[in-house]
Amino acid sequence: MRWSDVDPKCKGIVHSARACADRSSGQDGQPGRVSVNEHCCYGAVYYKCPSSAACFGGFDVDACLALCSDSDDVCSDACFDKMGLAGAPKGCQSNVTPPKGVDCPNGSISL
Repeated sequence: MRWSDVDPKCKGIVHSARACADRSSGQDGQPGRVSVNEHCCYGAVYYKCPSSAACFGGFDVDACLALCSDSDDVCSDACFDKMGLAGAPKGCQSNVTPPKGVDCPNGSISL
């Protein structure tokens, strides 16, 4: 199960199994967080992180979902609720230039 397939907030944002957006904390047109592998946009700022989980304050939604069965919506909903409460990026570098295809001010990562 891929989290971009499970959570309706994630569909259509980027085409990656490791990508999702937490739009609950962002303003219109500015997502709170978008992550693809080590690339992280949080509050329109680019962070280079050791992992996608680091972008979500250390919370690994894939590991959480791996504990859920495919038909257990309550379990997967709980994982996404936890992801929505994730803290700021943890262990990430913020003073780096984003690569081509990363547009944090517009909440877009297309790699």
